Order: sequence, then C-alpha cells, then structure tokens
Amino acid sequence: MKQAFERRGVDTQGWANADEISAPCFDEVITVLREYEEQKDNTARNLLNRLSPLFELGLFPKHDAKGGSFDAMLGERVVLALFDLPSKEIQSALAELIIIRLHGYLVRGEHPRRLTRLLVLDEAWRVAGSTHLESLAREGRAFGVGLAIGTQYPGDLPADLAGALATKIFLKNQQPDHKKATVRALCGATSGPEAQRLYTMIDNFAMFEGVIQNQHYTPYQTFKLTPYYVRKEQVAEEPAPERKKRFAFL
Repeated sequence: MKQAFERRGVDTQGWANADEISAPCFDEVITVLREYEEQKDNTARNLLNRLSPLFELGLFPKHDAKGGSFDAMLGERVVLALFDLPSKEIQSALAELIIIRLHGYLVRGEHPRRLTRLLVLDEAWRVAGSTHLESLAREGRAFGVGLAIGTQYPGDLPADLAGALATKIFLKNQQPDHKKATVRALCGATSGPEAQRLYTMIDNFAMFEGVIQNQHYTPYQTFKLTPYYVRKEQVAEEPAPERKKRFAFL
C-alpha cells in the first residue's frame, strides 16, 4: 500500500492534504503485490489469494474512471443489492466497507440533530460484529441518521449493538434458544413469573404476531403485522376517492 502511494509521489512519512494528492487505485496496489509475488514473497501471495475475489470482480474503479461520488449517492434513495455477489464473504466485506465509508462521511459532516437519512440493513447478521455499525447506532442521532436493522434471529445482534437501538421488534419464533433470547431482551431474565408469562405469550403467537418495545411501549406491547400482500388487496378494494385520500395522507 505504501509503495503504491509513493509511486504517485506521495510522501508516506509525513502529513498530506487529501484534496491535494492523487491516491492510487486498487489495481495499482494489486500490481505491487504481484511484483512481490514474482519474487517468491509468500506474504504477497497469501494477500493476493485473499483479495482475488474483490479485484477479479472489478468492484473498484480505475484511477481515471468516471463515476458518481459517495456524496451524490447519499443524496438519493438508493438500494444496494449484494445478493448476486458470488460469496457470503464478499457480501459481508462490501457491506462493511460501505458502513465504514458512511461512518467516516458522517463524522466529517454536519450534525443536524434531526432525522435526515435512514439506513436499512437486511440480513444484518453479516455485519453484526462491525464496530462502525455499533458506533452508528450510538451516534446516529447526532448525525441525523436513523438505523433499521433486520435479522432472522434475536440473538444475531451483539448486546451492545442491540442496546443502542431505541425500538426492538420480535416476531414469532418457536425455537427454544431464540425464544430465550427474546425473553431476555424484553425483561432482562429468562426465569421468574414475568419471564414465564412471556414464554407463554410467545408460544401462543400466530403468524405475523410479535412484541414491540420502546419508550412508547413499556415494558412491551403485542401487535399483529399486516403483510404487504394484504395491504395491497385492501388498497385495491378501496373506492378511488378513498384511495386518493389514503395516498394523500401517507
């Protein structure tokens, strides 16, 4: 990495203004590693093997490539679909890179202390161990960022990350370990009268039923989720004038 910067005339031993230097692209770093590999450097060979899924897919732009900036992307409503990538490791790595970039961008930006962005992470167990994601959850209010994290099992999120989220929603799950994690999150214990009452409640849940907990619903409140296909049917059955009112209100 240092050699790639030095080849672009950047002094790696001192301070430099990021706006005044020409940083190397990912391919230039790979070129340096390949030169070391040709010299039978085992460290370079191992690094190339680990990085090969990233550079072989062409995920990083060339130095002179034209493209949208990260700032421009954040100014839009964007969905990043990673499921087509060839491995779970690459999906997790790219998600982590995006989170790191976003956290750095927000730290250097304004602190509006009002909601200006919403970051939604589905299948968040892939990046649940990210310290930058935990920092976003802790500091998001100051950055004007809301964080919605979805994961399959209640125990997927570390306690520190889950504790930084203002609202917790648990849907029906009949596996014993997951029920125990839900009960612990809601009442702080897995035994006793209150815990037993929760176990019984969860056992009786039907599909789309669950529990919500936040400052408005304490200690917790049950609810029933209306799935999207039912909502679509309800909207389709409404008279046109009512439908217009509904969408105008939303």
